[in-house]
Amino acid sequence: MPMTHAPSSGLMSLISAAVAPVVLISAVAILLSGYTSKHISISNQMRSLAMEYRNAATDEARRSNLKVQLLIFQRRLHFMWLSIFALSLAQLCFLTTVISVILSERAERIGVMGAISLVVGLLLMFVAVVTELYEMHLSRITVTEELIDICVSKNT
Repeated sequence: MPMTHAPSSGLMSLISAAVAPVVLISAVAILLSGYTSKHISISNQMRSLAMEYRNAATDEARRSNLKVQLLIFQRRLHFMWLSIFALSLAQLCFLTTVISVILSERAERIGVMGAISLVVGLLLMFVAVVTELYEMHLSRITVTEELIDICVSKNT
């Protein structure tokens, strides 16, 4: 006796095909939240350092140190923006994948458009993570600059 598929098997295939991009959408949303929070924190730190830099009471050595830090913070903000931009584009790609799955004639397959948007989204997530790693490297340099007068030996 041949087995017949339940009427809901098409719906189940559609749901299972859409699960991976939906999980990626959630992952991107979490990363975006963290990166946006970090962007706000860096911006506030820059404002604080800029205020100190502009203060007439700040001596020239400290002003020089602040200028180096502010330039690094500016680079960090640039890379944070790139990360957020790439993640936002990845989010759009994953949403396109889900839409492609829904509109696909065969629910088991995501189709060419869905596959392309999924791969592009993954590549954009990769770009975002790499730029975030570089931003973290710049963060380390900023902290080093802030502590240079404390950590440098007085004997040298």
